[in-house]
Amino acid sequence: DRSNPMRLIRAVSFIMHTGKPFSSYRKGFTNKRPFRTLPIVLEMSRTELYARINQRALQMLENGWLEEAKTLFPFRHLKALQTVGYKELFEVIDGHINLKEAIPLIQQSTRQYAKRQLTWWRNQGEWNRAQADDFEGIVELINREL
Repeated sequence: DRSNPMRLIRAVSFIMHTGKPFSSYRKGFTNKRPFRTLPIVLEMSRTELYARINQRALQMLENGWLEEAKTLFPFRHLKALQTVGYKELFEVIDGHINLKEAIPLIQQSTRQYAKRQLTWWRNQGEWNRAQADDFEGIVELINREL
């Protein structure tokens, strides 16, 4: 699959470790699942979501996120570390910005990411929606759908 190099790498790795063709992994059928899924999107007001994002970034920093980023700094070129928060913390470690400047950037990047996720969910068809803090309503929704 020339348009999906990660899939190709996974397939070659599978072949090298098992000695079997990658196609042997795919059986061509799916097992019947002994359960039914009920997709629910948990929602909250944008104001509350953004406040939680801002607070969570601060909590993560208080809990040693910058120190963790320092241990990962030698691997900053890896795609897995080109993510919200780490990019900004690597800029701090590199001396391009200070932590006081990085915090609002991390919070803003996280809010933008959350907004993209909300847009993605909106375009995924009909999902059950519930307010995240409405436990009774969520239980009622589950019981109604069973």
